[in-house]
Amino acid sequence: MTSSLDTTPGPVERRRTRRFLTQFFAAFLVYLLILGAALIWGDWDGTSPWRLIWVLAPILPILATAVMLVRYVARSDEYEMQMTSRSLAIAFVVTMLAAVVIGFLGFTGITVPGVGWWIYGIGMLTWLIARVVLQSREAHA
Repeated sequence: MTSSLDTTPGPVERRRTRRFLTQFFAAFLVYLLILGAALIWGDWDGTSPWRLIWVLAPILPILATAVMLVRYVARSDEYEMQMTSRSLAIAFVVTMLAAVVIGFLGFTGITVPGVGWWIYGIGMLTWLIARVVLQSREAHA
């Protein structure tokens, strides 16, 4: 985008965003497939040393997603970079608040099963919502 007043993505931005979303959803699908396989065949409660590989295998598509996000931001124009940074900052704050709340609940004996997944989900969902809300506000400003 060429102007701070220009909030309509051009063809280059749309193409870059479409490529990122395609790669992101492909990585997410691979993550779901690997996670499903790990849950079915991983024998997580067993004693086999392979269980560690099964438990850690779903991290690979998550790492791929992180690399894609860094590449997307690095190739973004100033507007896209600002929107991504702002939405990630909001998600970071909300995620840290959730982590603190869950941590304090743990002091009282209230445990949250799968706490890491809840924190991760809260962070990702907040990032998505923040991005949509920020972009919507910019478009209507």
